[in-house]
Amino acid sequence: MKHQEADGTPSTSLQAIDDQLGRSIANSGNAGIQLWLFPLNLSVAEYSVVSGLLSRDERERASRYTNEALKRDFEIGRGLLRYLIGAYFDMHPAQICFDNGPTGKPSVGFPLDGDQLQFNFSHSGGWAIMGVAFGDSIGVDIERIRAFDDYLDVARSNFADVEFQWLKTQRSSERLSAFYSCWTRKEAVVKADGIGIGYGLDRFEIPFDASGDTGFAQVHDPSGRLAGLHVQGFVPLEGFCGAVSVRSARPVVQWYRPLVERCGNT
Repeated sequence: MKHQEADGTPSTSLQAIDDQLGRSIANSGNAGIQLWLFPLNLSVAEYSVVSGLLSRDERERASRYTNEALKRDFEIGRGLLRYLIGAYFDMHPAQICFDNGPTGKPSVGFPLDGDQLQFNFSHSGGWAIMGVAFGDSIGVDIERIRAFDDYLDVARSNFADVEFQWLKTQRSSERLSAFYSCWTRKEAVVKADGIGIGYGLDRFEIPFDASGDTGFAQVHDPSGRLAGLHVQGFVPLEGFCGAVSVRSARPVVQWYRPLVERCGNT
């Protein structure tokens, strides 16, 4: 795929995405989980290119944002998602059709090399995380760690009791990060299932050991709805928390970071 800026000149950074996506996907073997981290600080010309790829439905969703920065991040994120999915299928990103499930989780409806490609997307603080899996439903979440006064009240209302008690045992200097560590895991789980947070985040438990991390851990859900889902946290960047959830217990996770250097991160 070859893409150009709005004025017709080659888009160097977007072409770099194309080139890296192609090389990485060709070597990935379509196995395990592939996580892609993208910065959303595109130039005005790049923004024009990627936002021009969106469908009418995506443009309508973008128009509902009252915050211009959040609207721009959504448009860039969806445009880059189209680049990514288009690279897997060797299609122009504007040609990708997304289907939305009953809870709004997007999917593509055609197979790749006999495996059903599943994906999920999240953005926060100027960054987007995109997760791809094959034959396995996936959910991802990323959050920039921001202090706010009532996060313990939010945890009390949304965490299972064992999670809230675990949170309270954390040192005060680490408690906010622990909150986001649990929150992103729970978000990733409901996104993997597609049920959404309306299910009730307090109805299932994310297991933590003394260090707060158990690798891919199985979710405990008394109702059985989330049976078999596993979740793992990660730190995508300093000052952020992230998580990925799938049904496989110990999948291979491959990381890709196109254009991360443009924001001064490695």
